[in-house]
Amino acid sequence: YVYHHSSKYGNTQAALDEYNSSLECDSSYGPTYKQLADLLQYKFNDYQKAIQMYSTGIGNNSTDADTYNNRAEAQMKLKNYEAALKDLEIAKGKQPNNTKVKKNYSEVRPVVQEVQRKEAQTAITEALAKLPTIQFAANEAKLDNEDVQGLNVVAEIMNKYTLIRLRVIGVTTKQKLIPLAESRAAICIEYINKVGGIDASRMEPVGSYGNQKATKFEPL
Repeated sequence: YVYHHSSKYGNTQAALDEYNSSLECDSSYGPTYKQLADLLQYKFNDYQKAIQMYSTGIGNNSTDADTYNNRAEAQMKLKNYEAALKDLEIAKGKQPNNTKVKKNYSEVRPVVQEVQRKEAQTAITEALAKLPTIQFAANEAKLDNEDVQGLNVVAEIMNKYTLIRLRVIGVTTKQKLIPLAESRAAICIEYINKVGGIDASRMEPVGSYGNQKATKFEPL
């Protein structure tokens, strides 16, 4: 563990040279890559190079929670939040009570969730604009082929953006039929759950009043 020599006395450049020399002697020792990556990230602010070294270390069996957490921190510095979240989920699985991992996870997850929400809203809007309006026949609670086509698209988007929740809004032109509109929204959720394997708890049925009968989708 070369890091305990030069770096301990504040000579980070010498430590960097020693790590590189160590890897020339044995390029398969994973922990050395992790220590080199830590030096690059926390002393030299070279986050991209640090990520490369963490990745090489992981490829050489340096797969502890700290390695994944530190690579996530480098990704966070570069605003690669989705990559950071993936690393933190792995680290969290290895050490659920690790304080640093929990802190970083609580910071990154909402950022990724908001990005996914915006992307999902755009994707749903653009995709459904090319398809017929999802609506039920009068006084019926059945999905026709056009409805199914639209709901299949929504299911695909929900599977892609795994952190979002979805409000499914059944719109009716008569206020007294709002409960019916909500029940039709629930039918849509049931179908999305069945065809896409989407957890129903990620979706919320709502009844609403409007000028045109339809079903709308609002990522949360």
